[in-house]
Amino acid sequence: MLDDFQEIENMNELDRSVSGPLLSLSMLQIKRAGRVLAKNISFAASPGEILYIKGPNGCGKSTLLRVMCGLIHPTEGTVRRKEQHSYLSHQSGLDPFLTVKDCFLSASEEDLIAWLSHFNLKSKKTSYVQSLSQGQLRALALVRVILEANPIWVLDEPFDALDDEARGKVINLFLEHKKTGGTIIFTSHIVPEGLEYRTICLKQWSQM
Repeated sequence: MLDDFQEIENMNELDRSVSGPLLSLSMLQIKRAGRVLAKNISFAASPGEILYIKGPNGCGKSTLLRVMCGLIHPTEGTVRRKEQHSYLSHQSGLDPFLTVKDCFLSASEEDLIAWLSHFNLKSKKTSYVQSLSQGQLRALALVRVILEANPIWVLDEPFDALDDEARGKVINLFLEHKKTGGTIIFTSHIVPEGLEYRTICLKQWSQM
């Protein structure tokens, strides 16, 4: 399926000794600015599963993702993760005053070049992050997620600002990560085509 991955090693496979859900939420309550957004949130994500978190603006989708990753503590309930995770926020999270290559000092030169090339960013290797377009920033943030090689991906608007070609590449990445037993949980205003996923409607737990 991934014809343009010829020069890129296969993505790391999940430790097959792990059984059961990689991530689970139980009776979770989330707040923002002291206001309860949703309560009693309960679901689980298994190896090789893609979950789409759906809901209207302001219902707490981004807050929920941050709670999943331990960036915000839930006011009630529990989050359990069996594997390491990578988080993509709606912002790139990259230092604007660094060059692209300096954002990935822990990555091998070969891997970095391969993934930059995959997203047509090889020519930007020595450019400063602040000089990149929004679409290039989004792709670069996704490169960071890939290079971290964690089984769980928690992604807030991963398709935002990407052109059709880049979105297609991200969909292929989703499928490859799923194939190797990884788990993906994402939000998106752009419903991707060609991708099978389970929809989690946050509205069912909404307190708004």
